[in-house]
Amino acid sequence: MSSGMLVCAVMLLACAGCSVKEDRDVCPGRLMLDFSGVDTSVRSLDMLVTGPDGIIFRDMVAPSGFREEYMREVPHGMLDVNVLSGADGFVEEDSGLVIPLGCECPPVYKHSFVADTRGEIWRQRVDLRKSYCCLTVKLKGKDAMPYIISICGNVDGYALDGSPRKGEFRCEACPEDEGEITVRVPRQMDASMMLVVEGGNGIRKNFAVGEYIRASGYDWDSEDL
Repeated sequence: MSSGMLVCAVMLLACAGCSVKEDRDVCPGRLMLDFSGVDTSVRSLDMLVTGPDGIIFRDMVAPSGFREEYMREVPHGMLDVNVLSGADGFVEEDSGLVIPLGCECPPVYKHSFVADTRGEIWRQRVDLRKSYCCLTVKLKGKDAMPYIISICGNVDGYALDGSPRKGEFRCEACPEDEGEITVRVPRQMDASMMLVVEGGNGIRKNFAVGEYIRASGYDWDSEDL
């Protein structure tokens, strides 16, 4: 083969290589999820996947799909993935899990992570974690019933990246026969949560329940609350 023909052959091979690389770049990545560790007693999983430009997709996975590997084609990039159970009606596609003012936190279990889909495949095992805490307050005395009791805080759910979402939380609680109130609250960012007692005479008292919880040694950063 002459030197001229050899040079042409090398150039053709180089061009072919570039063409293949460009074709692979435009191909979507694949998100592969393993749900085998999720208890089949869970009714369904609400999955929300978002990227820098907003929602990529949202899906519901039934227990029948927990034993099969889940696959979706997704764009290349860094994607926020939230898999939730027990959050029915509280998930907003552009905000995450948002607790309406006046409601307590839903009994949510979730797994939030960042999927690096810049390559061809990202695999992840899903392990749901308890993401709410039941706050119980016991009231002394028979005169507890005429009062309005509220739990107030600055976390109103979970953002698209799975972290506690900053926002107003307030939930009124009614004492039970034993003089106890129980309210589900989300993971907290600090110790600012308050218990507010309002009487019929307009007198309002605030109790720093968040500080009491911190003093008890409770860890809001633990995997399971």
